[in-house]
Amino acid sequence: MAEYTCPGPWEARRGSGDSEHAFDIIAQGDIMVAKVSGRGFTERQANARLIAAAPELAAALEAAYAEFMEPLITNNERKRRVIAQAREVVAKVKGEA
Repeated sequence: MAEYTCPGPWEARRGSGDSEHAFDIIAQGDIMVAKVSGRGFTERQANARLIAAAPELAAALEAAYAEFMEPLITNNERKRRVIAQAREVVAKVKGEA
């Protein structure tokens, strides 16, 4: 599994003060990872939730790739493209791309 500078889980919190219309992404130890803005509350909230889930999404994709896709040999072009896409994303997460 990849190591992250700010390991998960991350949490999306509504900003306060000057940032009350944004969301903050907070890692363990109360470390701010990102500030999320957008065109409206619903969009900001959806973006914040997606970003906050990033460490868990990355870990799940990496585990699924290692368990199910890496050993898979297929002649199906569509499946090969999906496997290649997963491999590329795992490489990005690990900083190898």
